[in-house]
Amino acid sequence: MSTLDSPIVSLRRRRLQEWIDQKFGGRQASLIADIEARTSQKVNQGELSLILQGKKSFGEKKARKLELQAGMIPGHLDSSSSYEGLAVEPISLHEDTPEYLAPAPRKVQVRGVASVNEQGFIDQVSEDSDGNGYFLVDVEDRDAYYLKLRGTGSQFVVEPGWYILLAPNLMPEPSEKTIVKLANGQWFMGAFERQEGGEYVLRRPDGRLAVFREDEVEYLHPIHGTMSPRQLRRP
Repeated sequence: MSTLDSPIVSLRRRRLQEWIDQKFGGRQASLIADIEARTSQKVNQGELSLILQGKKSFGEKKARKLELQAGMIPGHLDSSSSYEGLAVEPISLHEDTPEYLAPAPRKVQVRGVASVNEQGFIDQVSEDSDGNGYFLVDVEDRDAYYLKLRGTGSQFVVEPGWYILLAPNLMPEPSEKTIVKLANGQWFMGAFERQEGGEYVLRRPDGRLAVFREDEVEYLHPIHGTMSPRQLRRP
């Protein structure tokens, strides 16, 4: 398990391993064969293994997709109940299905300030200088947080002095701006391009590509939104 996991991500990893243990005798290959036989969808065993080892993010979208593929009750991986998830048909919305109610805006804290250079490397990440400031936003990730950006490289995303919303439990989508924490302690910001061959490929603010091996990356936090300083609130 990754020491950086939030409680909900740790729970998902444990519940997924329990499912594999109970249904397939602990064999990941048997789970994958079952999914592919029932759904004709391909599952990457290397990615599944990294998720279980805590070496790959396990966000909301991935958890819901795996539940559907494996025939679990929706939300099974996020539940601490001891019930045994039964195979179910995918849920479809009909006229008599209640509309989904979006969550109310909640406080998301500013954690610090990041100074970004033109190559995308973050020269410094300091503690929050805005007096425990926060924004009221609707965001799916329960562990989301804000960083204030400074430096010439910040214009890759926002004007210097603006804020970025980071979602640590979501995997970045192609072209999505992303903050990368490297195992050597460095930080990097770029546009996520792809993950292949054991490497992450991102595009730097100056347009060049940056390639990092998976074992060089501690985590990736996609940038999920931006905020103007005018919208900052204080306690």
